Amino acid sequence: MGGKEVFHTLPPEIRAMALAGHYLQSFALMEAAMNTAIGKALKLSSVQSVVVCKNISFRDKIHILRTLVDISPIATTEKKQHDTFLNKVAGYSADRNMVAHDLFGPDESQTGIEFFVTKAKGKLHFPTVVWSVDEVEKKSKELMNAQAKLKKMCSLFVRVDLVNALLAREKQDDAQPIAGLFSLGTQILETQQNQSPPVSASQRTNQSTNPQIPEEPEE
Repeated sequence: MGGKEVFHTLPPEIRAMALAGHYLQSFALMEAAMNTAIGKALKLSSVQSVVVCKNISFRDKIHILRTLVDISPIATTEKKQHDTFLNKVAGYSADRNMVAHDLFGPDESQTGIEFFVTKAKGKLHFPTVVWSVDEVEKKSKELMNAQAKLKKMCSLFVRVDLVNALLAREKQDDAQPIAGLFSLGTQILETQQNQSPPVSASQRTNQSTNPQIPEEPEE
């Protein structure tokens, strides 16, 4: 027996704990992929990525990735797809905060997990939140799918680096003809300055016809 069927074999209290742990582990794996994507995009080392991402909230990680996608030289349609995906990932934080911070235990049917949630923003109320084994498994699978997409996003940033490198090379190649002309002009000028002044035609004529200018004796 494997998969979600295992949860049904557990006592109600242990099942509730196992379901909470299952969800939190799935979320942690997804967030780790997000950290890797940020590190890859910003060209951070493994240690730098750990330090930086450990000090950034989940919400800020979403903002960073959305901005990096927006400024990347990719098609607008692809940008929209990534942005829609990241906005969906941002919505997972509400469930994660509930699982991590609210009390929970077996539900009334003793088959799932119930969270004892308190809402106190303007009004005080206690909503009933119950997840069955199937619901927890579905949510965990969504997180794993998000993890896979975030891993693919790493390849996006590698592709962006390649595009930027090609664009930089193209600009450099476009500048070479002009730079070459300046270089050639400089070389010609230096050559002229190093040569002795040329003898004019009139000077050659005077030297041959003026008797006052003695000819060099032949050896």
